[in-house]
Amino acid sequence: MKAIYLITILLVSSISNAQSGFEKQFREIISDTANGFTHFSGDTILNRRGGELMQYASLHTLENTSKNSIAYFGGSILSTYVYLATIAESVQQNEGVRICDEWKNRIEILLDSGFVVKKQIGQEPFPGQYGWRFSKGKLLIEINMLPGEKNDMNRVSLGIIYTIIK
Repeated sequence: MKAIYLITILLVSSISNAQSGFEKQFREIISDTANGFTHFSGDTILNRRGGELMQYASLHTLENTSKNSIAYFGGSILSTYVYLATIAESVQQNEGVRICDEWKNRIEILLDSGFVVKKQIGQEPFPGQYGWRFSKGKLLIEINMLPGEKNDMNRVSLGIIYTIIK
């Protein structure tokens, strides 16, 4: 009986640590939005139009994602910083919807009050799009499923977007 109790305690503890790891990473990314994700920006991948369009490798990978990067779009009126992460690639429509909904619930728990949550379905120019948008002030968090470039497979991505009006 003691062995079962010990195994149960260890299992619950490891699940809690895994969730708190994602929670910690996510909160760190959100808290660095106003700084343009400077604590996460690594090597420059792309530099166009004299620095008005930049993409950086991320120094960290958000748990359960891949291809993390940071983009900057600047101009005379707006500056936009975007943290991008791929959640899933090459998934069928139903699986992509399930993943979007799962991540929506996961992120909703982590955010403080005041965020407006909207479902996004089939918006131009992506009629097969599905996802969720959280907005509060200058901050947008989007979970999107977009049609892939090959076959009928879809990609699910996370975008954390911060816009500054100059």
